[in-house]
Amino acid sequence: TATNGRVMLLAPDVKNSGVITTPDGQTLLAAGKTIYMTKQNENILVEVSSGGTVKNIGDIVVGNGNASLVGLAVNQEGLIKATTTVRNKGQILLKAKEIQDKSRTDFDRYGTVTLAKNSTTEVLVDTANTEEAVRAQDVAVKNQSIVEVLGKTIDIQGRVTANAGLVNVTATSNGMGESRIFLGEHAVIDVSGVDANAAMSRNQIKIQLYSEQLKDSPALKGGPLFGEFLYLDSREGTPIISQTVIDQAKQSQKETIAEAMTNGGSVKFTADGVVTKAGSVVNTSGGKTTFAAGDIKESRLLFNGKWVDASDAQAGVAYESTGTTYSIKDPRWGTTRTWDLSSSPDGKYQAGYVKGGNAGAFTVNASQLALHGDILANTTAGSYQRGDNANSLTPNGGALNIN
Repeated sequence: TATNGRVMLLAPDVKNSGVITTPDGQTLLAAGKTIYMTKQNENILVEVSSGGTVKNIGDIVVGNGNASLVGLAVNQEGLIKATTTVRNKGQILLKAKEIQDKSRTDFDRYGTVTLAKNSTTEVLVDTANTEEAVRAQDVAVKNQSIVEVLGKTIDIQGRVTANAGLVNVTATSNGMGESRIFLGEHAVIDVSGVDANAAMSRNQIKIQLYSEQLKDSPALKGGPLFGEFLYLDSREGTPIISQTVIDQAKQSQKETIAEAMTNGGSVKFTADGVVTKAGSVVNTSGGKTTFAAGDIKESRLLFNGKWVDASDAQAGVAYESTGTTYSIKDPRWGTTRTWDLSSSPDGKYQAGYVKGGNAGAFTVNASQLALHGDILANTTAGSYQRGDNANSLTPNGGALNIN
């Protein structure tokens, strides 16, 4: 289809052995004698009664869109692919469920979802996309990739990927026998963070010092720094203003989707019984950002004839100048001329470095479990991630939660 288009295959049984492409739209395969549809935002949600079998042995590609396979039996044997950008997230839903009474959810019947060996079910971060968003938009949360699998018996033998996203696998019997999740010896579930590249200028902060910025700095209020611009390296910060002000300035910085998605995501299994075979892998590792070498401008502050870098300044000292510029206002014409006093107007050269993202979490809610597979939660600690202040935190390790 064209961009934002929709393809729906609705029948008692549905099989795709071809190629379906709905860029930034929706592909929906639903098997049942009766199909119920409702609209949620841009997507169609469906439920089926007298559910049949949905089988995909072909390719389904939806871009920043949604792919949904719904029936009493869902067999994913081919490729389902979505992507995530700063504009929108990709979503994949595999649901084995039928409604027996629209007014009674306790009558719902759940079936079997199978992700066959060599199948690929993936929501990838579009790391080649250079479009940017400000950090305040929090695209890592807003546009988190999602793969959701729902049924009574869920058998995963293939590869499931949702980089920096959420893979939520829920097996429920609704009181009809036992529910089970099985992860085969060749299965991989990957929510690891991605690797990104960024310019050194991502660390440049420029803060104009007005009352709001100086509210926690009484020594500077009403002084000569009022209204001045303070240039900072976000990795170092400065003690003369509050960390809250620095963090707010960071939120105005821009980032690509790759930079936003370096932290590992989450995998959640919920069932009566969970088995992961030896050879299977659940990967929640953090990614990393590689910063290219470049210049960072940092203000120098004057007090009693001595200059000090902003990062080495002391809180509570009434500094007299930022040393960044010198201005003269013509008393007759009212015009102002300004000179840059810094020895390097573009800043000081900074060597390139790596910043590692946090690892994610694997949560298992089950009364019976046998975890024989591998769980990965690797992180990379960069040279500035010493953990000695709020601007240089070391990456968090992974979490394994068993309930």
